[in-house]
Amino acid sequence: MTGNSKNNGVTISNNFVEGQTNWSPSCDSYHYWGVYLTGAQDTITFKNNYIHHTQGRSPKLGGNAVVHIVNNLWSDNVGHALEGEAAYALLEGNVFRNVKATIQQYTGYIWAPTADDTSCQSALGRSCIRNIYESSPAIASNNNQPIAKVGKGAASAAQPTTIGNLGNTAGNTLQ
Repeated sequence: MTGNSKNNGVTISNNFVEGQTNWSPSCDSYHYWGVYLTGAQDTITFKNNYIHHTQGRSPKLGGNAVVHIVNNLWSDNVGHALEGEAAYALLEGNVFRNVKATIQQYTGYIWAPTADDTSCQSALGRSCIRNIYESSPAIASNNNQPIAKVGKGAASAAQPTTIGNLGNTAGNTLQ
């Protein structure tokens, strides 16, 4: 999606990533390459997107990208939602609904609070907002470096209880 070159200040917002396809690699109608964010040292905000009916790499992160993943809804994912290496991911206010594996093969740094988290206060100027997992395994944070990398330029984050309707309101359909 963002290519392999450096992209700064990219926002991917208000999209419906519809993974339903007749050409899936497992012949089950679930698309595998949902979103690819691996540009060299990208800075990306991925916000208010509805990711539906996928089986993996939605998104795949890499290239030492700094990605703020905020207020998205993943629904009906038979594989894994996130994957990647050498990236910094801050996840806030997201909902994972019926996602078999929220994360797989991720070797980068990730911060994904399951409760509102004051450890973000100094870097973001506010607390981090929790993520919700409905019939989906929680993502374990492994390092708080993404908080400082995203920093004061972080997008605003709403409580995840307010985004459950994204499936009806997300704008552009990406297939």
